[in-house]
Amino acid sequence: MAKAGAQARFLIIVIVVSFLSGCFGGGGSSSSNTFNLTVTVLDDAAKQPAVGAVVEVVGKGLAVQETNANGKVTFLKLAGSIELLIKAPGFSEQTQTVLMSKDQNVTVYLTAKVNGVVVETNENLAAAVADPTVTKITVVEDLVLYQKLVIDRPVRLDLHDKTLTGDVEYVFDESGSLQLTGTGQIDGNLIVNAPHASISNNLRVTGVISILAVASQTWNDYQSGNEYVVSCKHARIKLYQGAAAIHFTESGGDNVLFIDGTVESFIADSSVEVEGAKHIVHATVNAQGIVFDYPPAKIDGSETPEIINSDPVDPQPQEIAGPRFATVSKRDGAYFDFEKGETSAAPGEADLKLTWVQIGNEYTLIGFENCAGMQFGVNPNLGGGDLNLILQQFRTVTAADWRPSETLEAIQLAPYDTLILKTNTGRLVKVFILEIRGHWQHDDAAAVDFIYLFLDEVDETPPEIESVTLVTESSARITRPIQAGVIEFEIDEDPERIYFSFSEVVYSNRPLARGDINSGFPPSQLWFSANAGYLGSPYLAREFGAGISVYGMSPSWSVIELSGGDEAFYEDLPNDHGFFFADIFGNELTELPFDKIVIKRVEP
Repeated sequence: MAKAGAQARFLIIVIVVSFLSGCFGGGGSSSSNTFNLTVTVLDDAAKQPAVGAVVEVVGKGLAVQETNANGKVTFLKLAGSIELLIKAPGFSEQTQTVLMSKDQNVTVYLTAKVNGVVVETNENLAAAVADPTVTKITVVEDLVLYQKLVIDRPVRLDLHDKTLTGDVEYVFDESGSLQLTGTGQIDGNLIVNAPHASISNNLRVTGVISILAVASQTWNDYQSGNEYVVSCKHARIKLYQGAAAIHFTESGGDNVLFIDGTVESFIADSSVEVEGAKHIVHATVNAQGIVFDYPPAKIDGSETPEIINSDPVDPQPQEIAGPRFATVSKRDGAYFDFEKGETSAAPGEADLKLTWVQIGNEYTLIGFENCAGMQFGVNPNLGGGDLNLILQQFRTVTAADWRPSETLEAIQLAPYDTLILKTNTGRLVKVFILEIRGHWQHDDAAAVDFIYLFLDEVDETPPEIESVTLVTESSARITRPIQAGVIEFEIDEDPERIYFSFSEVVYSNRPLARGDINSGFPPSQLWFSANAGYLGSPYLAREFGAGISVYGMSPSWSVIELSGGDEAFYEDLPNDHGFFFADIFGNELTELPFDKIVIKRVEP
């Protein structure tokens, strides 16, 4: 085995995916001749994702895709020069040529089809609203409405720095996006009933903003003092500057709220998940299904919310002796339960469903269905083994990195991906993909190895060697206990390999010193390598083995001793970090649990 510290370098790529489709996307190209393309479509004016834009790869016979909540689509296995055609309601079409000589990420900015008018009077305003060809109205004078202004299409309203006094209501079924822009304000109420539109609001509203219906993806608000009443379902509301108050009514439910500024009052009479809840001054919880990532300053009400991190300063996670290891194959079943660590063939209380995707002759990709979370990936195409770099994301991601996401179809994963997702019990868990394998001729052999750790747990203990096993030339496996610091094997045939089995997944750093007693030679280095197979990746596993050759020894039944070397033994060792093995979190096994292993070859 090549030394772990000398293995070729990996390039780490942080893929922050607020999951566009299914749970996770990413991974490298599936072929050396084809590549993956991710297209991000943004509204050029608002610099926000263009949700529901149609993206087509012209002339390739690929399915047309619609952008998700992040304005993204991904096409797989492309090659050569391709032409993209991007369309969205209310925007001018765009085309773009991309040379697919590598994996590409392309951003396209769509320009709104604007037929704008400038209004100075109520009469001008009424005429503009009545004209179906007008797509933007700019108000350049303070206006007091005679009656509620009702707009029946996604007309962009720009108040410049003026005040529109009176109530404004948008009611329309068209899809697309609606922008309320300018530094002015509505001195009254704003009502929005637009079930297929995403909204971006920059206006100050002195009354109440009532959200009756919006598209499931987004409502973005950039003001700090607005008051909201939310009566819709499945909305994703982002308050970039906070709010004076927000009330989720009984008729709503299953909403998601993101908070980046102070919210003085939060009232929940229906289910909602909140990220940034630590910014809430006073929360009143009167419904089940309320989830806070961190506790608000004050909580009252008739129901008790779920709080993922009860103390953001000192969460006091539960100490465990290592992350859990799992192998899930098509033979065992597709459903995995994180709490129980069990796989089943039929759906039950399992947390996710795994799906294998055949690419060529191999099941090289795996998807997780019906979950939500984030992905951080490592590009494996540069070859293997800067393990600190590979494991950096799994070691450092926290609950603050998790984002709720849509749960649509399954898409691709790759080895060494780190994933954060929420289980059916509401716990956050991080997952590290060790290996994905399987051949199309052996459908039941498709499998994935991964380790996982709940984010309310911590592993600060070094790994333990649970057993030491010697394998002889006849394939006999012999395990011996430690007695007085010594593990002794007495065999009547030649030894071939020795294995260490660990309590958790580890990687190797230092060799052991091998001494051939009475040979007259100094100790040699005995390197251990991962016994991958169905135990992990080429460098990470729960079992490590080393070959023990007795060829040329005279006599062949001489005694072999294995032990940790002294400082001089390791002083010229490149990339030595002072430990023998370490676990996924870098907890190091610096002292072996035995003084030496003795292998005695005796005559039969």
